[in-house]
Amino acid sequence: MSHAWYFTLYNRRPYDLIDDIEIDDERAPGIQHGRFYSQEGYGKVNSCAPAEIDLCAQLTLLLRRHDPHYALLHTCSADTLGHTFTAHSAEYREQTWRIDNALARTLPLWLDQGYEIFVTADHGMNGDGHHGGTDPIEREVAFYYFGAGSGPEPDQVLDQLSVAPTTLARIGLAVPESMRAPVLFR
Repeated sequence: MSHAWYFTLYNRRPYDLIDDIEIDDERAPGIQHGRFYSQEGYGKVNSCAPAEIDLCAQLTLLLRRHDPHYALLHTCSADTLGHTFTAHSAEYREQTWRIDNALARTLPLWLDQGYEIFVTADHGMNGDGHHGGTDPIEREVAFYYFGAGSGPEPDQVLDQLSVAPTTLARIGLAVPESMRAPVLFR
């Protein structure tokens, strides 16, 4: 469940809205089972953000149907509304509540299926509606883990670069030497 960027990153270019919005192909080079959204027409008057609960429901169905070793849920809604209204807006706070609410409803289902869950973000957002800078509000994000692993203390500051090697370690894959950030927990 992700933006079409993930399809082009792992499968092929260009993304075709009709043919690629859903994929269920065991022979696909990257993502074999996925649902994608484009946000075509995105702008101030049309955020084009899929409903969080719809994304979570679609992921739940994919997990039930295909039982993958790894799944990714990526939403652009907080980013979209942060750029449009800024991180200090009621719209941004409402959207983060919607994300939290959708996860609260579906996360227990995923845990019951035996999945471990990481919840994090790729960046923060500042009061001007921007990210990518060096301010802590743009660089520091929360990281939540739901599962049986044991690891860092709850108040420990983590390195975002540790997410990828930790994910690989948790699903039993070797961590490449090029990933130098430490695995967060085993």
